[in-house]
Amino acid sequence: MLDPDGLVHLVESFADPAVGGVCGNKKYRAARGADATEGGENLYWRYDKLQKGRESAIGSIFAADGTLYAIRKSLYVPMEDPAQADDIAISTRVVLQGRRLLFEPLAVAWEEAPVEGCLEFRRKIRVTNHSVRALLNLGAALFRSGFYSVELLSHKLLRHLVPFFLIPLFLSNVALAFGHGLFRMLLGFHLLFYASALLGATLRRSPLGRSRLFAIPYYFTLVNAAAFLGVLSILRGERVKAWTPRSGLR
Repeated sequence: MLDPDGLVHLVESFADPAVGGVCGNKKYRAARGADATEGGENLYWRYDKLQKGRESAIGSIFAADGTLYAIRKSLYVPMEDPAQADDIAISTRVVLQGRRLLFEPLAVAWEEAPVEGCLEFRRKIRVTNHSVRALLNLGAALFRSGFYSVELLSHKLLRHLVPFFLIPLFLSNVALAFGHGLFRMLLGFHLLFYASALLGATLRRSPLGRSRLFAIPYYFTLVNAAAFLGVLSILRGERVKAWTPRSGLR
C-alpha cells in the first residue's frame, strides 16, 4: 500500500537535474500468524535503510529496492539477462551514467511482513541468486567506479558472501580452542549463538522465540544459510528467470 503522499515525495527529488533516480522507503506491516522471521526482517530493513540514508547524504545509494523507485526515462538501460534482480540491474546504471540515486524516506510503501520462515528461506535463496547475478553483470564497473564500487561491494556483494567467512571462522575457532583458553571461551560464545539460533527456529512461533534473544540469532543464521545456498546455485549454473514474489504489497 502506498502512502498517499509517497509518489509526490518521490517525484520532488527530480527537481535537481543531478538526480537520476529515487528509491522509496519500504515499511513492513505486521502479518497475522507470522513467526519470528517477521521481527528479524524488520530489524534487517531498519539497518539497511540506515545505510541508504547515509549513502544518499554523501552521494548515491548502492541500488534501489524494487518495492518503490523511479528513474529518468533517458537513463533506462534495458536488461539483457532476465535471470537477475531487475531493480539492481536498472537502478545501478543510473549512477554509472553519472547521476545520483537517492533514498527518500518520506515516499513510503507498505508491504506485509514474512509469515513463515521456511517460505522466506526459499525466497532468500532466489534473492541471492538474482542479486549476485545483477552485480556480476556490471562487469568491470563493479570494481572500477570509485567510491560507488565500495558501496556495491560492501553493501550487497560481501553481504551475500558472509557465510563463506563464517564457516572458516568457526572451524578455525574449533582448531584454536585446543591450544588457548581465550579461544575456548570464544568457541563457547560461538556455540551459544548457534544454539540460540536453533532454539529460535524451534520456538519461532512462540512469544519466547519472537524475543530478540532468540529471534536475532535465528534470523541471522537463516539469511546466511540462504545466501550460502544462493551463491552455490549460481556456481551450479541455476538461473531463475521468473518467480512469484511474497504477497502483500499494495
